[in-house]
Amino acid sequence: MADSGDLGKPSLEDNDVLSRIREGDRDAHSEIMRRYGNYVYSIARRVLSDERLAEEAAQDAFLKAFRSLDDFRGESRFSTWLYRITWTTSISKHRAEVRHRSDGLEDNTEQLASSSSSFDSIAQDNRKQLIQIALKQLRPEEAVVLTLFYLEEQQLTEIAEVVGSNVNAVKVRLHRARKHLRAVLQKQLREEVQSL
Repeated sequence: MADSGDLGKPSLEDNDVLSRIREGDRDAHSEIMRRYGNYVYSIARRVLSDERLAEEAAQDAFLKAFRSLDDFRGESRFSTWLYRITWTTSISKHRAEVRHRSDGLEDNTEQLASSSSSFDSIAQDNRKQLIQIALKQLRPEEAVVLTLFYLEEQQLTEIAEVVGSNVNAVKVRLHRARKHLRAVLQKQLREEVQSL
């Protein structure tokens, strides 16, 4: 990740790029999107099960961040501030979708049932795919804290800022999310074994 400054403070590189954005440099916008695009999409995707909606949420989050860049006070890393915008944008989009869809979130049980080999014999890529499917079955709040902690390697304080909570609440969410993920993966394993 591009942030190499003190934890909790924006990196000098980010500050330079942000200054260039404020001065109207369009290439600087692209640089920020290049640096953080995957992370922003990753958060949006954890909240929204639909790729198209996740892409829309990621774009909306970048637009909101660029439009409100003067509100960024530099008290935290830019990435944390951007992730917070992404989180709230994605949650809003998720709530709007739930209101508009009568069937709720997508059910991934067909994908799980179609798998025919045991969990131990699945290649690493397939394991990652099964974990991704399992993450989709978690509540968005659970999937995001697991993603931020394990995949994005964020500190608990940064996660707390992103999700608008305190560190102790994040620890509890993380613990519960791990337990829920374990239960989902165990269910997948049982289904795999029964299908043999």
